[in-house]
Amino acid sequence: MPVPNVSHDMLSPMLRQRLERSLPLEQQAVTVEALGNLLHSVRNITPLPHDPPPADPANRGVMAQIYRRLVTPVAGAPAGPFTVGEAWTVQMVHYLDEVDRAPPLGAPDAASPAPLPQSHMHAHLLYELRREFGLLGFPETYQWRELAVNDAAAGLVAESTRKGLQPTEVRAFSARELPWPNTAPTVPVVVLLAAWNAAAPPPTRPDAASGPHLWDPSNPLDNRDGAPDLLRAPLVLQWSGLMPRERL
Repeated sequence: MPVPNVSHDMLSPMLRQRLERSLPLEQQAVTVEALGNLLHSVRNITPLPHDPPPADPANRGVMAQIYRRLVTPVAGAPAGPFTVGEAWTVQMVHYLDEVDRAPPLGAPDAASPAPLPQSHMHAHLLYELRREFGLLGFPETYQWRELAVNDAAAGLVAESTRKGLQPTEVRAFSARELPWPNTAPTVPVVVLLAAWNAAAPPPTRPDAASGPHLWDPSNPLDNRDGAPDLLRAPLVLQWSGLMPRERL
């Protein structure tokens, strides 16, 4: 659950020191906080990198640069070896670099039964969720939306892996705010997410009158007959988070 203005310390003392001491002073705090929040959002994913580690300095991606900083000892910081937790962190940063570099998923890929690398699927789910969260109309900040999207994408990746699915389509529906004191700086929100592969869409909803509880009127896809019945999608995930009440 993304919480605004809360940072997550996901780095061991050794990895934190390596990262901080390889950065200019003015970049240390913001980089450590951003990486901690990102690692927290994907904590329930088993990273399965497809490509070799981004050791080549020619790879100037943000996560590639962080990877090289984490695996390179620096003066004044412990030299290792990695613990199990540190090895997971380094492998996850490697995986997230692949997510950042994944090519766009086109129509031929969507219809193909060939399995995609997990990082490519993850990147496409991020793309789908950024669109869907943008349609919900919440008065959220950009920072919160990115936290929410990364958290929701990680949940979809974990469930897709567990069920053996390769979703290419995502829709958000039944988005609602929960009752909460008006004086609180945040408000809890719940969003239902449906995901499926374009080659095997959910069954259509044949009649608007036949099942009023099968379809939510707030669904951006409309409530017309013949539209996909999202509650019967192969993957339906309930996502929740704490959203800032006012745009910063």
